[in-house]
Amino acid sequence: MAGVEEAVLGAMLATHGLKTADIELVNVNWSLSPSPMSGQVDAVIGAFRNFELNQMAIEKHPGRCFFPEEEGLPAYDELIYVARRDGFDADRVRRFLAATERATQYIINHPQKSWQVFSGTARELQDELNERAWRDTLSRFALRPFALDIGRYQRFGRFLHEAGLIDGRAGVRAGDRSRVGTMTAGPHTGIVDDWRKQAGPAWQAYVDHAFVRQLGDGIGARGLPALPAPGLRVLMHFARAWALAVVKSDTLDEMTPCAATVHALLHEEMALHVGFCARHGISVDELNDTAEAPANLAYTRYVLEAGLQGDLLDLLAALAPCVFGYGDIGRRLAATSPPDNRYARWIATYAGADYQQVCTSVQALIERAAQRRLGPEPQNSPRWGSLCARFTMACRLEADFWQLGLQG
Repeated sequence: MAGVEEAVLGAMLATHGLKTADIELVNVNWSLSPSPMSGQVDAVIGAFRNFELNQMAIEKHPGRCFFPEEEGLPAYDELIYVARRDGFDADRVRRFLAATERATQYIINHPQKSWQVFSGTARELQDELNERAWRDTLSRFALRPFALDIGRYQRFGRFLHEAGLIDGRAGVRAGDRSRVGTMTAGPHTGIVDDWRKQAGPAWQAYVDHAFVRQLGDGIGARGLPALPAPGLRVLMHFARAWALAVVKSDTLDEMTPCAATVHALLHEEMALHVGFCARHGISVDELNDTAEAPANLAYTRYVLEAGLQGDLLDLLAALAPCVFGYGDIGRRLAATSPPDNRYARWIATYAGADYQQVCTSVQALIERAAQRRLGPEPQNSPRWGSLCARFTMACRLEADFWQLGLQG
């Protein structure tokens, strides 16, 4: 083991107060699943998060994945497209990336059909292991192959430089943006990933709440109809909060995505919610006349207060868990829930390309807002801790909101 893998392992161990000298390194070549299953080693590095764990589970030897981005490493892109500068055909690359984006959107929107197409290309793909790996791969696709998060590359570049693997001159320039497409560990990068990491258990308790799992199974005793009035009230207050974000914006490129999110809430998410409730015999008048639950009041007023007392970035930190949490939940449930799930339309809305594009736009907005207000190194700002705390508290309040769906 050498180079990047050694630096990665060293950083992950350091997070737990260990060094590479504290462990014994064994070369297992590519025996990444058999070696831990046989007891030859306790752990391996270099395994794919969508394959080896599934292989081990099938063989009744379940394992645990230590995600590098949760263990002290900056997030980075695992697979990328690279084009040579000499003979570079910009039009051909743009068309290729456009085709990649269309294919990715189809895969996310039609996971079962896409699996049938993929597995139909070779008989050896038609087994449980590959089907599991396919499901776990879906949420890892970048929905915008044209996008390049320069900050992400700069952070990982600094890590490599500090590890002595590259000199300080290496990096990615803004002019390279049109030349690179990525397949990331999920569509959200940079500051939001850092906030999620800081939130830790609070984020997990929100996106993997028992009520969310019931929605994914389609078997919840109460399900979405248990959240009719609270859900509509949250959407109404969040529309007000995003309208406040327009007021708090300093530039047109900040105002535009905020206004677009208000429009999406009013004309898409609320319409979805009202339509779902109507199918369960709950009218708009009933929704409007229902008193707000304390958990609902606590959450929505916390978000609005963040915007009233702070600046745009404070407000975005409080809003972000809702935006990205629903996007993550939608993608995960779309890949794992049964096709006849009675909440399939709700899941498809948040897993779909339109909502995922909202997530991407808000992510870019947060990066720009942070750069404008905190400078090129937001994590080193005196405000960073308070922004992380706002995000974490909003995660806890989101989980409390889901809890309403489990109450009798």
